[in-house]
Amino acid sequence: MSKKDEFLTTLKAALSVFAQDQWKQFATEALRDTEVFIIESKDDLIRWHQALQSKQLSKKDFEWLIASKKDEVSLLALKELGLAKVAQDRFINGMLDLVVNTAFKTLL
Repeated sequence: MSKKDEFLTTLKAALSVFAQDQWKQFATEALRDTEVFIIESKDDLIRWHQALQSKQLSKKDFEWLIASKKDEVSLLALKELGLAKVAQDRFINGMLDLVVNTAFKTLL
């Protein structure tokens, strides 16, 4: 399995656990929003992961790029539930932290 495939597979699994364990009462909606994020961000995630792997990006640059995705995360399913903005931000931050941590783990 390529590093790219390992990253995406591991990320999907980690986000699924995150949605189900950390957001139990909203697990279905949280899982749907994480899946949408992966679909919408897949090309960027792969490109940045490969640049990180080839050392064209530093860890800090990679973290910055992932953090820049914060404003692009839609959370449509969770917003439909009326989830407070603070909770939405906590969800997004947790999800983006998982992206960074997963990328670093798959490259070490």
